[in-house]
Amino acid sequence: MAHLDAIQKPEYTDVLPPPNHDDVQVQVMAIGYMLLFLLGTCGNVAVLTM
Repeated sequence: MAHLDAIQKPEYTDVLPPPNHDDVQVQVMAIGYMLLFLLGTCGNVAVLTM
């Protein structure tokens, strides 16, 4: 069983982009896209159910 001890599991390192939640411009764009998405979705539902 000595050969099984020599086999190690590979280590995985997650490399994530730096957080940018402190950037006001990113927050404004995210909120804008969220509002446009909701407006578009609700508009499509309203038109389809008329």
